[in-house]
Amino acid sequence: WSKKERKEYRHRASRAILNLTQRKIDMLSKEGKFFKMENILPLTEPDTQQEVTPYKVYMCVGYLEQQGKLKRTREGLRVGG
Repeated sequence: WSKKERKEYRHRASRAILNLTQRKIDMLSKEGKFFKMENILPLTEPDTQQEVTPYKVYMCVGYLEQQGKLKRTREGLRVGG
C-alpha cells in the first residue's frame, strides 16, 4: 500500500532482468546441484554494467517459483517442480 498515492503498490521488474536472472539460473543448474541466492547475486546488466538491485532479483526468483520453474528446499534452490 502506498501512503503517498493511496493505492496498492505493484512491485515490478523488467522482462530484461527476468531473462537475465533466468539465464544465470540456467548456467548454475547445468551442474545439476542445488544453488543459493548467493550464487545468483550480484547480477550485472550486460548493456550498462550496472548491478541489478538484489530486491529485483529476489522478486524474479519468487516469480519463477510461482510459475513452477524453481523449487526451494532446505538445500537451496533447484530447477523444476
